Amino acid sequence: MALLLVRLTMRSARAVLLLAFCAVAVALVTMSSRDVSALSSTASPSGSTTLFLPLFIRPPLPSMTQFGFDFISSAESPAQEVRYQRAQAVRQQWNRWPFYWPSIETDAAGHPGVYDWSKQDANTVSDINHGLAIDAILMLTPGSISTSGSTSAPMPRVGLAPRFATQPMDVSAASSTTSPPQGLGLPVFSDGTDVPGPGKQINQSNPWARFVFAAVNRYRPGGVLAQQQGWTQAQGIRVWEIWNEPDFDFFFLGSPTDYARLLKVAHLAARQADPKAKILFGGKANFQKPNWLADTLGVIATYPDRAGSGWFFEGVATHWYSSSPDTLRQLVADRQALDRFGLSEKTLWLNETGVPVWDDPPGPTWDPHSPYRATMQEQAAYVIQTMTWAIWMRAEAALYFQEYDDYGNGCPGADAFGLNRNLPSAGCNPGDGSARPGYYAYGVVTQYLSGTLPYWRLRPTANLELVTLQNPNTQQRIVVMWTRYNAAETVTLAATALSATLVLPEGATQAITPLGGVYNITLPAATNYNSCFSCAEASIGGMPRILVEKDLAILPAGYDAQ
Repeated sequence: MALLLVRLTMRSARAVLLLAFCAVAVALVTMSSRDVSALSSTASPSGSTTLFLPLFIRPPLPSMTQFGFDFISSAESPAQEVRYQRAQAVRQQWNRWPFYWPSIETDAAGHPGVYDWSKQDANTVSDINHGLAIDAILMLTPGSISTSGSTSAPMPRVGLAPRFATQPMDVSAASSTTSPPQGLGLPVFSDGTDVPGPGKQINQSNPWARFVFAAVNRYRPGGVLAQQQGWTQAQGIRVWEIWNEPDFDFFFLGSPTDYARLLKVAHLAARQADPKAKILFGGKANFQKPNWLADTLGVIATYPDRAGSGWFFEGVATHWYSSSPDTLRQLVADRQALDRFGLSEKTLWLNETGVPVWDDPPGPTWDPHSPYRATMQEQAAYVIQTMTWAIWMRAEAALYFQEYDDYGNGCPGADAFGLNRNLPSAGCNPGDGSARPGYYAYGVVTQYLSGTLPYWRLRPTANLELVTLQNPNTQQRIVVMWTRYNAAETVTLAATALSATLVLPEGATQAITPLGGVYNITLPAATNYNSCFSCAEASIGGMPRILVEKDLAILPAGYDAQ
């Protein structure tokens, strides 16, 4: 068995770590095909090395993280061909966009069950024909069947919301479309029960059950639209997210009890239409009500029929912006909340993450110290670090918000979230359509990090973060490394092969060879503290470096370790 030597040299101190791989390598390889989680830690004052190994062996989960964008296209904003081309150029697999119920069933009280799917049909066809999978968000309530809020307040839209709000909204001023719908507590099925079964009919008096069933039946593989288009049995929508940010009053005025019922009804109705439908717990904002997931799970735990339907969801979606280390902490928190309820098989989705840039006209420009924003270069670092954390936490998918600036929380836009500047034809903040550095960084992620699994994580000092992934198909290790504080450091890393490739965030590569069996790699200092000006740890780490190297300790894909 091999002995792995990892030696890390800092300017102020030297730490040498010997890993007896005869035991550890077996554990790493065994865990490589299973979900892993990470617990935060810091280096000791003496500078001793902190090693983060996969900690929890779980039931098998989707093996590789997939990547995508929010709003490549949507029913309200169909994509120009260039948007699809840009997404394809960086190997994107997913597009996330909303199905606004009030826009589809415009008179739910007067003419229930009359739906206009025309815009959703057109956008779904376009996405599927461009090879994209769809994370479809079912959300909002038609005003005529709302239960609270103001019928005169405008309907909220994803991408046009205030960020990082923590105070409750005035219910009288909130849109009635954010309330739970009438009839939510009525039985899902026409026989007066919530018990699914072959051939059972949906209770037409439950508007939410009726709508979810109709949507899933229309867009599922083999469904109404698929038959019209002549699609294969693999083409259609399988993933249905139940609401956007239900823990944020701007989008949902209900309680965890209301949301638990919303989720249950959706799961039962969707699975009646498509037994393979995958229901996502709606992506959480995580600011206003940070305990939303645990509180909702606490309600579902009281349902006697929860086990038979998998607790009424298959995965949990979460949102985090502007701080890459906090993204990891949120994913860990979600994983731990699921574990407490014995739900280790549930997958994680990071389906909104991003950071707006402050330094790039013609969009909005801000003071360099404006909260939660970054330079274009820092945005590129954020892309790599956050997607690395998603892989480390075995997220099923990670989606960046967003491909282009679009409206940026309003028009004129307040934030330039895009990895691309707006096209000249944009209705808000038109630009030249060119790419920012973050776009190329996303290409680096999908080129070098796709198809990888967690391997090991090392924090030799408080300032250094090394997250190593393994690619079983190529038997390569991919070491993603960056600084955490405003200080540069040099890493000395023991080689596992005769040469390696060093990748920079914009995609430039350099062939390197070890000297004396080690690589010396200098990592730039972190510069972004815009999410916490008083913190020692930067909101975004320094510009990463990625080392790609053959590692024969990694068992090839398909190898049976038993």
